[in-house]
Order: sequence, then structure tokens, then C-alpha cells
Amino acid sequence: MNQEKQPSHILERYPTRVIAISFGLVMVLMLTLLVFSLSRLSAISSALDAVAEEHNNHAALAYTMYNSSRERAFLLNNITFDADPANRAEKIRQFYDLGTTFGNARTKLREYNLVPAEESMLEDQSIFTAVALNLQQEVINLVAADRMKEASRLLQEKALPAQEREFEVINAFIQFQVEETRNSVAAASRLHASAEATLITGGGAAIVLAFLIAIFVSRSMSDLMLRLSRTKARLEESVRDLEFQKQALDEHAIVSITDALGRITYVNEKFCQVSQYSVEDLLGQDHRILNSGVHPKEFFSGLWKTITSGKVWHGEVCNRKKNGSFYWVETTIRPVLDAGGKPCQYVTIRTEITRIKEAEQVLQRGKEELENLVSERTAELREREELLSLITSSAHDAIVMVDDSGALTYWNEAADKIFGYNREEAMGRNFLALIVPPQSRYREKYETGLKQLATTESGHAGEAVELEIMRKDGSECFVELSLSSVQIRGRWHGIGIARDITDRKLAEDKLKLQATTDTLTGIANRRLFNSFLETEMRRAARHHLPLAVMLMDIDHFKQINDGYGHQVGDDVLVELTRLVSNIIREHDFFARWGGEEFVILSPNCDVESMRLLAEKLRAAVETHSFSDISRVTCSFGLTEYRAGDSAEDFIGRADAGLYRAKESGRNRVEMA
Repeated sequence: MNQEKQPSHILERYPTRVIAISFGLVMVLMLTLLVFSLSRLSAISSALDAVAEEHNNHAALAYTMYNSSRERAFLLNNITFDADPANRAEKIRQFYDLGTTFGNARTKLREYNLVPAEESMLEDQSIFTAVALNLQQEVINLVAADRMKEASRLLQEKALPAQEREFEVINAFIQFQVEETRNSVAAASRLHASAEATLITGGGAAIVLAFLIAIFVSRSMSDLMLRLSRTKARLEESVRDLEFQKQALDEHAIVSITDALGRITYVNEKFCQVSQYSVEDLLGQDHRILNSGVHPKEFFSGLWKTITSGKVWHGEVCNRKKNGSFYWVETTIRPVLDAGGKPCQYVTIRTEITRIKEAEQVLQRGKEELENLVSERTAELREREELLSLITSSAHDAIVMVDDSGALTYWNEAADKIFGYNREEAMGRNFLALIVPPQSRYREKYETGLKQLATTESGHAGEAVELEIMRKDGSECFVELSLSSVQIRGRWHGIGIARDITDRKLAEDKLKLQATTDTLTGIANRRLFNSFLETEMRRAARHHLPLAVMLMDIDHFKQINDGYGHQVGDDVLVELTRLVSNIIREHDFFARWGGEEFVILSPNCDVESMRLLAEKLRAAVETHSFSDISRVTCSFGLTEYRAGDSAEDFIGRADAGLYRAKESGRNRVEMA
């Protein structure tokens, strides 16, 4: 029997040492596992960094070559149509500068240690580039000789096709970088999986070891736990009391913190509500900002003498609101001492007693008469009842109380105004049935809260919820309802404080509308369109439904702004919006994409139907007579949703179609 009690005896004599040794073993195992996993993850990270740096540099230089070559093609095309020799000369200079950029990028790319496949693609690119350069030079020579038609024909028939072959090689080079990066990431992922397997295995071992140690400690400490359980009930009761006190303090107390010099460093929301100052107005200010001038200097001298000595000060103070009116607070100031025992902060907790002070003045005048009529006990009770009635009747918020069955047992004057029922009509009726419509989505929330109030002793102290309620006249409004619970004669009652927030909810709805509407045209903006696009793409993918999108852009809109002014340009945008809105179908989603660009999304619509709609819009715009300017045209790009498309892919194809429409002469429809 002595041997059976030995583990418990050892644990009682050396509890800290036994637990430390046991869990030290677990920590050593977990630390070893952590070091190993971190080393493996570091290797993975280094590999990924090397891959990213090398292939990103290759891809960046290839993109530079591609963009330079593409810009040279655009410039050469513009040169063949430019009748101004000076403009042509400037564009030719830009053409050669872009050639230098292309060459520099290619030279830098050759300086890297390229694999044979990359070398081969660069050799192919060099061959195609040489052919394209010769043809481009011939085009420039023809332009210099003012043989513009021949230059344009040579460009379209030979130079541009030759450059397309060059683009294909560069695109292949870029795609190669993407594939190489993907392969390297896959290898790193395998390393990560290996590290993860090791981590899981080691973690499992640590868990098993910890479990065995826990069993040992649990069995050994059973006697200790039995002794500790005797205090559990008292601790739980203390925790409930502290939680209730905290909730009551947050809901009803005015709290502020100042530094050692009296500068405000923190205020709660109740402080701002009572003083009418905002947080920004108060932070950093001296607490004298609230000085009403009612108290003499000696009053504050005594206060400071008390708190600077490290003692707590209690008293009543008259403060001044931002609008100049006074209010009284019952105040407790507690110093926070630093390591040297000197105050470094002051925490102030106040309770507004303005109504109490006013009531005290009234009661003081009738004190002598009351002392002759009632006993001291009756006077004290009446004072409390009158004070409670004064406070609740003067409150702007509705204050109600219900018993655990939901029946109303208290109803103040502010509740008359908010809910529309007077006290006689409301008392005794079920609060839920009185104000919450049967179909309201808030009804279940209220019923759940009431059920919890009736079956537990915690209630909903301090919880604030927003409810949509129905007034007596049938109108609906929103209220913010704060609930707390109190025990009266052995039964739990709920106390609710309701505030009308209808105006705030309407303002929030207005802000939501402004955030999703284009202010100039009144149609949806890009943000709302993107949200609708994601929804429709998911629906199209899930149900295999057709979905088409169209981008439209006003041709030469900059010339309208420059020639007629931005106000005329805005008028054109508004008039175009009305014109398009009258033509499109009801289920088409029309939005302003940005600037002079608009977008139309057509659910359950294939690309051919969208093309017919685009042609109809193009003709309508072309023939429409706009105010201040006679004729406006638009270019259109459209496409159909394809399985697997991202939003960028989908819109990108429509944008590519719009670009082709612009490049092909404008006032046309192009599909992608």
C-alpha cells in the first residue's frame, strides 16, 4: 500500500519539479520538431526566392522586348498615315528610341545563364527580328520618300506579319518562364509536404507523450483537485458578481483617464454623450476644459492634494458641457501608482446625478413639512420612488420592463412616443406581440432572448440589438434595444432601453446607394457591376447558361472635352446613358465602367444576340442628335462567357474586342 501511494506523495512534496520535468520532455521534443521543420521551410523559402528572382527577371526583360516591339509597330503604323513631315520625323525618332530599348533588354537577357531552350528561342527571335527590322526600315525609307501608300501596303502585307512571328517567339519565351516557375514551385511543394509529414508525425508523438504525462499528473493530483473543488462555488459566484459589475459600469458609468499632469488620455462613449464633446475634442486636453466655475479654488486644491498623495478621492462635481450648460456627477478618482509609488495616471469614474441634484433642491424646500407627515423610512422610500420616476420620465429613450413571461410591467413616457401606445394600453400586454410583427425576421431573436431570460439567471445584461418594430399606427421603424436583467421577488425581469434609430438606418441605406451609383449618370458604378458580374458568372457556370458582356466607348471623346468643354462632355455622357437605357432589355445590367466607357452584362444571352444588340446601339448613337454637338459615335467590344473564365479573362476579351474596333476605324462592333 505504501508503494501505491508513493507517486501521490512525491507529487505533493515536489509538484512543481515533477510537472516541470514531465512537460520539459514534451517541450524538448516539440522544440526539436520545430527546429527541423523551420530548417526545411527555410530551404523551401530559399528555393522559391531563387526561382522567383531568376524567372521574374527573365520574364520582365521579355515583357520589355515585347512592349517595345509592339509600340514600334503602333508608331510605324501611325507614321504611314501622318501627313505632317514634322510629326513623322518625331515619331521616327521615337521608333528608333524604342529599338534601343528593345536591344538593351535583349542584351541584358543574354547576360544571364540561360538554358538551351531559352538560347534556342532567343536565336529564333533574333532571326525573325532581323527580318522584321529590314522590312520596317524599308517602310521608313518609303515614308521618307513620301511614298505613303506603298509604305502602308508594305507594312500591312509584310512588316506586321513578320513582327507577329517575332511576338510569337517572345510569348513562347514568357510562357517558358511561367512553366519553369510552376515546376520549381511543384518541387518546393513536395519539400513542404515532406516537412509537413515530419511535423505531423512528431506532433503526434508529442501529443501522445503529453497525454501519458497528463494521465499521470491527473491521477496524482486527484486529492489536490478534491480540495480545490470546495472553493469552486465561491469562485463562480465571485466571477458572476464581477461580470455583472463590469457590464453595469460599461453601460452606466462615465469613465476617463488622465496622465499625471491632468491631460486626458482616454474617455468612454458615455463621457462623450454626457459632455457633448467628441473623443477628438477631449484627447490631449487638460481636464479643466470641463470646469464650470461653480466650485472655489480651495475645492480643487483639496482634491489634488488627496490624489497626488496616492489616495482615492470621492465627491460630487459640477462640470460644464460643450454647449455651456452644467451637469453634476458623483465622482471617484483613483490614482495609478508607478514603481516608485508616485501617481502616473488617474482613473475617474463618474455617475451623472444632475436630476438627483435638481430633485434634492426640490426635496430640500419641503423637507420640514415631510418630516412632520411621514416617518424617516417612508421619506426615504418616497425619495427613491420620486427620483426613479423623475429619471425615467425625463429620459428620451423608452424604458420598459417585462417579467419572465414577456408581459410588460413598466412603461415610461418616452415609450409612448416611440411605440405609439400609452401606459394604460401597454401594461400587462406581451411586449413581443405588441411591437414585433409576426413576419419579422427579428421575432425569433427576441423569443430566444426571452426564453434564456426565463430559464437562466444571466439574461442579456448589456447586450444591444437592432430591431424593426411596428408602432400602434402600423408604421414601422428601427430601434436599438439594450437588455439587462434584474431579480425581483425571486423572479427574473428584463429591463429594456430602446432608442429610435430610424433616421440613422435611412442614412446608412442612402450611403450604400451612393457607394454603388455613378453620381453623373445615375446608373450603377463599377463596384456594383463587379459584384453583379461575379454573381452572374457563378450562376452561368453552375447552370450552364449563356452570358455575354459588352464594352462600349465614345469615339474621340477627348476632342469633345477639348473643343466644347467638360460640361458639354458630361451632358453627352448623361444623354448617351438615357439613350442606351431606353434600348436595352429590362434584365440587361448597364453600368459606367469609367470615363467615357460603359459596360452591359446580359444574362441568358449568347454572343450573337449580344452582337445584334450592339449593332442596334451603334446605329442609334450614330443617328442620334446630341445637344450642342451634332454627331457622336461609339465603338463596341463584346464576348461570351466561357467555362473556367475569371472576371479578368471575361472582361479582358471584351476589352480586346473594343481595342480592335478602335484600331479598325471606330464606330464598329468587334467580337472576341
